[in-house]
Amino acid sequence: MITPHWQHFEHKADMGVRGFGDEPAEAFEQVVLAMSAIITDLSLIEPSEEINIICEEADQGILIRSSSLRGIAEEAPDAYKDANDVVKAADQAGLSRMIAKLEPLICIKG
Repeated sequence: MITPHWQHFEHKADMGVRGFGDEPAEAFEQVVLAMSAIITDLSLIEPSEEINIICEEADQGILIRSSSLRGIAEEAPDAYKDANDVVKAADQAGLSRMIAKLEPLICIKG
């Protein structure tokens, strides 16, 4: 059995976070804590409301649902340009050079 925990690690572009647990839900919870610990001292936070978040695999990635509208702020999916199109246009314009294609696993905004 793994005692749920999280850790930060150095990353060239940003801050890296890892979450550990026996189940994916435990590991995800630890990642959220690790991300929160980047901007605040977790010992200063008092839980005041429990919000259930359900993650499901879907055709286009991961579907995240919440028991509360306050739990997840949903953004309009068409509000952003397709990242592949932006990278391709920048490459073709000579502004950058594409060296790899990455597939995001999850995007968390808060």
